[in-house]
Amino acid sequence: MKEKWYCKIANQILDIKTDIILIEDHAKIVLFSKIKECLSGKFNNIVEFKSEVQIRAQIRKNERILVIFSNSESIPYDFLSTYATTKIDLDSVFPLLNLKALLQYPIEQYQEIFEAHEDFKKDNYERLSEQETVNFIDKIVYKKFVKEKEDAVKLITHIEDLLKNKLIDSDNWGKISQYYGELNYLIDDNELDLDINILRDDLKNKFTSFILNNYEDLVYSPTSLIHFNIIENVFHDPYQKNALICFDCMGFEEWNVIMDYLNKSNRFDYIIKYSFAMLPSETSYSGNALFGGLPPKRIKELNFINTIHWKNEEQLFKHFLSKRKRIEEHNIFFKRYIEINDALLDEDYLRDYKAVGLVFSFIDRFAHTDLMNKNRLINNIRKYIQKSRLDDFVDVLLKNGFRIFFVSDHGSIFCQGNGVNVKKDLVDSKAKRYLISNKKELLDEYKTDYSELVQFKHIIGDDYLLLLSGNEMFASKNESGLNHGGISIEEVVVPFIEVKYSDRL
Repeated sequence: MKEKWYCKIANQILDIKTDIILIEDHAKIVLFSKIKECLSGKFNNIVEFKSEVQIRAQIRKNERILVIFSNSESIPYDFLSTYATTKIDLDSVFPLLNLKALLQYPIEQYQEIFEAHEDFKKDNYERLSEQETVNFIDKIVYKKFVKEKEDAVKLITHIEDLLKNKLIDSDNWGKISQYYGELNYLIDDNELDLDINILRDDLKNKFTSFILNNYEDLVYSPTSLIHFNIIENVFHDPYQKNALICFDCMGFEEWNVIMDYLNKSNRFDYIIKYSFAMLPSETSYSGNALFGGLPPKRIKELNFINTIHWKNEEQLFKHFLSKRKRIEEHNIFFKRYIEINDALLDEDYLRDYKAVGLVFSFIDRFAHTDLMNKNRLINNIRKYIQKSRLDDFVDVLLKNGFRIFFVSDHGSIFCQGNGVNVKKDLVDSKAKRYLISNKKELLDEYKTDYSELVQFKHIIGDDYLLLLSGNEMFASKNESGLNHGGISIEEVVVPFIEVKYSDRL
């Protein structure tokens, strides 16, 4: 992974081994969201100096705090002898560039400038003048960044408009999830410094309300796009060859990476829909419902299922298609692949089947890596997918008469540990955003300000769920990363996409 320019700034601060640091930062560089994210594990608060009274009060309240001053003269005299101070500017990152010229460019473009500057340093030693710096940067920076920021702002407006509606219609949430996934993809992939925290809070509150009041109603509509209806939607014609391909842990943000890759071949078009995952949003419940065509409550009642587990997917898939669609079992293929290219080894084998169910687990594998966030996840997926032959695999299936549908069992969200210690038998090591028990009082003791205690009798049965709705998980406070299992639009409303040959071919 390429070195990030902002890590050099963050490390300069993290190397100071004190909990209160005064920072002279004329350009407010430390307030860049990516730098704040790097520092958030150590510091409770990063504040800009407004008044001496305010800062003294905040220092008293916070054990670990960074205070940003525009110049050294603003720092109270007694602070200089009490707390550690440091000066932050871009000299340490871009020593050969004129800083006045550099500061004229959007901070989102600094990574591309940084990478070019690192190469430039290998053969040059003298700082460029202001005009030389402008000429150097203009050769590097593309209009792409400007366009992507404009696109992100438009998506924010679309989402805000949709959130003004009465949000009892699941189709509205399908549109919001698609827009929100694309927005997060633009922000995370390009490190756009857009503050969408107010939008996130509004979306979180309204989506939680929808789930609590309307989610179980989806059971009663045979046409609702919820996971246990998807297999019926795909395999409605038993004489048509269909392939249901699940990308484990793919939300709409991750779908954008895969779509970008497929678009490079100019061979495919997409009918983009959505589906509601099961709650809890994890593989054992949601994946089983997706391939079994039944809600978890009904799956538990099947005599050949001993316990809810993702390894039941193949049995459930074959059971649904053979019993409900009268497709003979020898015409049904199911397999979970670790690597995409392994599926190509079975391409000749697959053409003889009428119904194919596949799971690719590479996204889930990346997501559960230590210190993972969405930016790293996107980069990992892109590097992986570029080495794959997914486009060829899709091409083979289409040529052999298959309709192809991409789905996901659930998505993921970046979250922080809430410090709540939970008994090991109540929490899943890979899905730490929910607890489940048949005893309500047992879950009551683990409730937080960002949890919802629910019982979806027609979906789950008599068990109670404690679902986290905020950006937290049941883990120690110093633990952070991507996880799932709870209530968030990123985890619950996921892609359901038909992939076809492009009409342009």
